[in-house]
Amino acid sequence: MKEKQCGQDPLVPSCVFLCGSLKTLELDFGMNYPKVLKKPSSSSFSSNLQRLDLRNVEIDEGFFEWMSSSCKCLKELSLDNCRAESITIQSSSLESFRYIYDDDYLSDFDIIAPNLKCVAWKANMFVFQNVEKCTHLEKVELLLQPQKHDALVLFEVLRCISTVKHLTLNHETTRNCSEFDTRYWK
Repeated sequence: MKEKQCGQDPLVPSCVFLCGSLKTLELDFGMNYPKVLKKPSSSSFSSNLQRLDLRNVEIDEGFFEWMSSSCKCLKELSLDNCRAESITIQSSSLESFRYIYDDDYLSDFDIIAPNLKCVAWKANMFVFQNVEKCTHLEKVELLLQPQKHDALVLFEVLRCISTVKHLTLNHETTRNCSEFDTRYWK
């Protein structure tokens, strides 16, 4: 009730994040935008979340700041059809990150996660280049929709992940790679 009295109407009450036994949280807000997920008002606590799965919501940058400082046990983060203008994540525990969004709304992506091993990405290819800081990647799934003029950017993205053990590319990405190979290496 305190949050409503302060003029906020949170999508998820802070008490959900305060639950000490909670290890996995899956939230699907349906397709009725605009719903904005903001950081919990009680942001001075640590969460024991290990897996967070969010679907169909716009995420305020403050939520990522809260997550980076309060979710020290977070191993898996999945954002499906989640709109965000900027994503900044700092996590030493994060091992798996999934971001699936069909629009180019995301303009800034920065992830510092030294133990990140798995990434699935379907979004703006230009901002994905920042994944090069993640040096322990083992599995990457790129579901890009590159345009022909994106060939150099695509090449840079692939160069940044050249040490992965398992790489999955969708048809559009492989077609663009072959066009890049034909145009630039002959």
